[in-house]
This record gives sequence, C-alpha cells and structure tokens, in this order.
Amino acid sequence: MVDWIAQNPDRLQVVVSLLTMLVWLAYLHIFWLNFRRQRQAVILITRSVAQDENAHCSFIDLLRRADVRIGSEGIFDEVQEMELTVAAIDGHASHLVAARCKFRADWKDGKLYFLPERVMTHQIRSIFQRRKINAMLEEQIE
Repeated sequence: MVDWIAQNPDRLQVVVSLLTMLVWLAYLHIFWLNFRRQRQAVILITRSVAQDENAHCSFIDLLRRADVRIGSEGIFDEVQEMELTVAAIDGHASHLVAARCKFRADWKDGKLYFLPERVMTHQIRSIFQRRKINAMLEEQIE
C-alpha cells in the first residue's frame, strides 16, 4: 500500500481533491437548504384564543359576504365546512405566498363554531398552485 502511494502521488492527489470537493458540496447544500428555509414565509390561519364567537377569525363575516356574493339565502344554516386560502406577497422576494386551512362547522348550544382539521396551516409552496391562486386573483380584478 505504501509502495502504491509512493508510486502514484498524482492519482492519490486527484482522489483526495475529489473527496474534499464532495464534502464541500455537501456543506454548501446544507447551508443553502437552511438559508432557504429561514427565508420562507409562513402563514398561520387559526381562530383567536378567545372563546367569544365574535373574536374568532372573521368566519361569520366571511359567511355573510359569501351569502351576498353567491346570492343564496341561508348559506349560514347549511354550512358544514369552510376552507380559507390566504395569499400575500413575501417581503424577501416579490412573489406570491399562500396558505390554506380547512375548518369544519360544529353547532354547540345554538352557536356555530369552526374547528380546524389540523393544528398547522398547509403552506402552498408549489409554483403551479401559486400560479393558480395568482390567476384567481387576477380574475377578480377584471
């Protein structure tokens, strides 16, 4: 083994250089992933901490607005679930960020409560899904 090293120092140098390059590329990859993760916007859609139905996330107002926009009567009494999608512009880079949360309706003591399906809000990160939301927003402008 020592004889081979003594006879092939150039080959050994190439192998060591390649291994060093792979290690540095792995470090660079980890650094890049952490950098991107730290700069990603996170949107949280949730109810407020208060138990009063008026303190919850503008649900009743949203239902009333939907009722007026659709032109139906009594959507408030028939609702079983509500899915909210929130879109914003990321401050780090001027691109659309969005999140979606689904709530199920639950009647208790004659009051309507909305319970989230999950604790965490689903972050919409796919460029195709963001383009679809952007197209929906553009359609609302026209």
